[in-house]
Amino acid sequence: AAAGMTAAEIPKLKLKWAFAFPGETFVESQPTVVGGRIFVGSPSGVVYALDAKSGCTHWTFAADAAVKAPVTIAALEGGRFGVFFGDQAGRVYSLDAADGKLRWKKIGDDHPSARVTGGVQVFENRLYVPMSSLEEALAMDVNYRCCVFRGSILAYDINSGERFWKAYTIEQEPNQASQDSHGKPMIGPSGASAWSAVTIDE
Repeated sequence: AAAGMTAAEIPKLKLKWAFAFPGETFVESQPTVVGGRIFVGSPSGVVYALDAKSGCTHWTFAADAAVKAPVTIAALEGGRFGVFFGDQAGRVYSLDAADGKLRWKKIGDDHPSARVTGGVQVFENRLYVPMSSLEEALAMDVNYRCCVFRGSILAYDINSGERFWKAYTIEQEPNQASQDSHGKPMIGPSGASAWSAVTIDE
């Protein structure tokens, strides 16, 4: 109903256009459609703003790492709109939706395996970011001191990028609790990554 179509019309749909992501073999970022544009990230870290009718590129922006999570669009002061997302290096971004220029960039978590995999959310001029990691991959190294990452949720001002707070899913800081059979430190508590999008309940 929202598309103005009936179920009987669905089998008659035909491809209108296709966009090939340069150098990519897959894309995990779900597209976001706002104001006649499609916003989507890519494994190379390039975020695209495409024309929804033609597929033509309005602008591109190169993030520091892969962009797996969907992009969020929100209204800003002065009638403009912002683009918000996180990358696979734990960084958080805001762009101008009209031209793709960087408004601000922040380090959400400096752990080497930190990443943003869930969609960010905007509510009452605050941006809420879920932080996860892939520390399990680092733990395959026998010399890695596992494990110290704690999942978290962060809140930013959408206009300035100022961080209001960071709430860990595990309050206690990791400390050396024991050793394994090879004398390697076993550290905890850790984990509890926030993989999914944040949900806001007024």
